[in-house]
Amino acid sequence: MDEQVITTLREQEPSEFLIAALRLFIERDTYLLEVDANERSISHRLGLHLQSLLPDRDGEYMEWIKFYASSLQ
Repeated sequence: MDEQVITTLREQEPSEFLIAALRLFIERDTYLLEVDANERSISHRLGLHLQSLLPDRDGEYMEWIKFYASSLQ
């Protein structure tokens, strides 16, 4: 991971990313709940919003989680 990613992850809690992604989902995709879309559709859209907020933006979620977990030790 590059230095910008590490700095961003040290400055923000993972919950902040999730809350922001949920806000985006509510703002843009509540129609999925209104039409009773299946769980995969909903989780996919939430995942896209979460990915757009992560600093590396390439979907390397597990690397981010490993880094965060190691920083807690």
